[in-house]
Amino acid sequence: MARKKPSSSSAATTQTKEEGLPAWAFPYAYELPWDGKPLAGATIAFDTETTYIPDLSDTIPEVVLGSATDGQRHVILRREQLGPFIRAHQDRQFVGHNIAFDFWVIEDWLKKENLASARAAWWNMADKKQLHDTMLMDILVRIATGEAASGVDEKERSLRRSLDKVAAAWDCFSVTKDNPYRLTFAKLLDEQDWTDPKLKGYFDYSIGDPFATLEIWNKLVPVAEKIVKPFMKQFWGGAVKDYGLLTESLQTQSAIALRRLTLNGLGFDHALAASQEAA
Repeated sequence: MARKKPSSSSAATTQTKEEGLPAWAFPYAYELPWDGKPLAGATIAFDTETTYIPDLSDTIPEVVLGSATDGQRHVILRREQLGPFIRAHQDRQFVGHNIAFDFWVIEDWLKKENLASARAAWWNMADKKQLHDTMLMDILVRIATGEAASGVDEKERSLRRSLDKVAAAWDCFSVTKDNPYRLTFAKLLDEQDWTDPKLKGYFDYSIGDPFATLEIWNKLVPVAEKIVKPFMKQFWGGAVKDYGLLTESLQTQSAIALRRLTLNGLGFDHALAASQEAA
């Protein structure tokens, strides 16, 4: 799959892609690892890579690394940098693709490492609606425009689309899940020297996802604003602030809560059920 050239706003710190590189290769310069200096952008696209677990319905996989971009700087985070990165950017807006998944991966790591201040900042960002989701915004835009009627994934019976499909649909930076690194990130846990050239494929793959996510978000937001604009006089003053464009902020918070419910499951009181049936 060919890579789409990024907009000029993100080209200042980039380099030209060499011909013949695989489709999952990232063609631009990135920090490996993050140098500890805060990114400048108000909105930061964020993603995690984890150990591979076939069934995620009741398990949080172990985080291996993080990746982030504000469109100007692109950074790879060792997992021990996740706490400092969150604290350094707790006043920003974060956007991910299926960020409910990443939220609990990060929460699990911060809790295990007893990183109380970073954990508090992470929860505070969720509470203040600073976490956003391109997967959900894509669904909401398609519902609002009527495109959702023909957009159901027949296999999963869902309107959710993977990042590569959303990127293609919105003509954004191309990502592909067809690569030899996606399911083997656990190998990095045993690697101390991340500058080893044989590991570059892992980092090229991981930084491409937030890069595409940010570009998608920057396209979806103006579309959502245009959809909402004719109805603004019908809303109470704080509707968009309280719930987000097309209720995206509310949907993201709900997705985070429902992900926890999926992980925990629901208790069932057999005795109560039996008594009700007998009544």
